[in-house]
Amino acid sequence: MMSPRLSKVFRADNGSKFTAILSAPEDRLEGSDIRARRILRAHRGAPAHSGTVAALGPDRYLLIWHSSTVAEKRFLALQVTDYVRWVRTAEGTNPVTLMPTNGNEMELHSALPIVLEPSEVVSSQGLEAVKYTIHTPGRVEPGDMLGPYQVQTAQYVDGVSILKAI
Repeated sequence: MMSPRLSKVFRADNGSKFTAILSAPEDRLEGSDIRARRILRAHRGAPAHSGTVAALGPDRYLLIWHSSTVAEKRFLALQVTDYVRWVRTAEGTNPVTLMPTNGNEMELHSALPIVLEPSEVVSSQGLEAVKYTIHTPGRVEPGDMLGPYQVQTAQYVDGVSILKAI
């Protein structure tokens, strides 16, 4: 049973409101770049699902399905770190010349919310690059650009894309 005294009103990205309890951030290793994790507990009938971006004041959280009980559902709540332009390069055939084309950019979203975490440093031919783990709602594919980040691998799980990007 959720305590009304501890509940806060959240606004989902679709405009609906619901009450939920947001846990304190979990401890993390000193000096770690990984953001603290929180659990959001909402009533079973709340209009929140995996992939929802929920706002509490100025903070935005990407909800990822965690578990449920008879009375409530629980989500991993990752604080949104940025909003980026989502672009996909489309390949196809030019209808006039019937020649193959590549490089036509399609903007799929102008301000896609992402949770960005550095995951590793990759060395190649004497150059170092940081590889990132990105969580975002929607079905992102390898090769897509999320702002300056090019998606290398993509896994879509229950409304959320989990990506490796460079």
